Amino acid sequence: MQKKSQVFVQYTCEMDKIQQDAKYKTIAMASIIMMFVAHMFIQVTYYLRQTAKLDLLKYDIETCTAGDYTVEMDITKEMYNDFLINQWPSV
Repeated sequence: MQKKSQVFVQYTCEMDKIQQDAKYKTIAMASIIMMFVAHMFIQVTYYLRQTAKLDLLKYDIETCTAGDYTVEMDITKEMYNDFLINQWPSV
């Protein structure tokens, strides 16, 4: 049976102040750009949603359908019989 050995090496990543500042500025700029893009996306989708609602309302106003002038009314059996007795011959 073979014995296995392992070697662990620890290395520290040391940056000077200039490199660390450059990384920080790059990450900060990328974060600002991403927040700006996300904000613009939200604003554009909100605008499109609102204009779509207005376009649908405009279409409904400009379009006249039978549904605009249709009235639905429930009638009872007594009302129908009264119609047959009193109105049917004259219709």
